[in-house]
Amino acid sequence: MNKKILISFIAALSFGIVDVFNIFFIEDYLHPYIQKWVNVDKETLSIISGSLAATVSIITAIFVESYLSSKYNFIRYPFIDALGLIIGTVIFLFGLKLYYKLRTKYLDIKHFIKKEDRYIY
Repeated sequence: MNKKILISFIAALSFGIVDVFNIFFIEDYLHPYIQKWVNVDKETLSIISGSLAATVSIITAIFVESYLSSKYNFIRYPFIDALGLIIGTVIFLFGLKLYYKLRTKYLDIKHFIKKEDRYIY
């Protein structure tokens, strides 16, 4: 029973991470292209990008779930699915915050290294 709950949680966790990643990727990087192709206002653009992110996330979740169900026997629990979505979102947000922090901290690191030390083989 505990193994079935753990596998269900892993499937929901992966869905949560993929869902938030898709929303982040589509809204940050694909908004200008979608707006150029469709030529709509911001509200409609948010609806389009949200539905695209949800579609990609659901397809990914179906593949993960079918893979896990072929390997293991597990049962879907709605509470575990909701908890996995929440924890997956939190994990993604912490990872994104860490990425931005490291990027701003180490963005100008090559200016602190002497030029001749950059090309050490």
